[in-house]
Amino acid sequence: MKFKWLIFLAGIFTLTDISNVYPEKDTSTPAFYNEILKFSIDVKGISMGSILMRTVKTGKGFLQINAKVETFESLKGIYYIGGNFGAMWNYNLRKSYMAFEDVYDGYMYMRRAYRFQNDNRVFVNKREAKFQEAGLPHSSKPEYDDTEEYYIEGTEYQDLLGVFYTLRSSGVRPKAGEVYKLNVLPAGVKKVMIIQVVGKDVLNVPALGGKTNVIHVKSGLASPDQKPSGGNIFFNVKSEIDMYFTDDENAIPVLMSAKVPIIQKADVILTEYQQTGKKK
Repeated sequence: MKFKWLIFLAGIFTLTDISNVYPEKDTSTPAFYNEILKFSIDVKGISMGSILMRTVKTGKGFLQINAKVETFESLKGIYYIGGNFGAMWNYNLRKSYMAFEDVYDGYMYMRRAYRFQNDNRVFVNKREAKFQEAGLPHSSKPEYDDTEEYYIEGTEYQDLLGVFYTLRSSGVRPKAGEVYKLNVLPAGVKKVMIIQVVGKDVLNVPALGGKTNVIHVKSGLASPDQKPSGGNIFFNVKSEIDMYFTDDENAIPVLMSAKVPIIQKADVILTEYQQTGKKK
């Protein structure tokens, strides 16, 4: 039954399942395959929420990726944004095997699960519901609550977390002016992520000890025929997103910025970073 693998995904993509795991360091693969990243979601200099990411090598060639997005408690009753994201990513093939998204964005609830098959098809289970309240808890039944399952035909499509680690593990040191294109499935829809390398810069990153050499890139989503369609990874708005990664073999994301309707700009700022190894 198809729902059995959804239950399996929901289990493995719970952050608490791996919070106490201390994997052995493996010099044969990048150190960032075992890492913890913490981010603050800032609006006009005020922290409005947080993101916690964790990766663990699980053996047999797989990387378990988890991310949790959370609005601060004081804001949940006004406008709640939060959710869990996860992926089982094959680091030998550098592609996703399964992925899961469970997200609240104001009035909307969205759950998407992906199973990436060997026949260049992706099985998608998708649920969307709309509530009358933008904050939690919801006091009424949803205005609508729809579930659908379907297959997506295409070559080398990945979820957004999978694409993120595909880029970081490429071993390529990007140069200004270069453009990369990757097939992605935001919200279970075919898109092409276009990434343009702007150039190098130096940012003050307290989480990494101060001044840090970074690579600045711009990304956006386009339809499969390459016509720009806007949108970005974190905020689901029609604009480009600026991203800054460390200019080294770890390619650590330190800052992501996007223009957002009404509030104009939001930043996702790295606040803590740790590469995990065996517990001592």
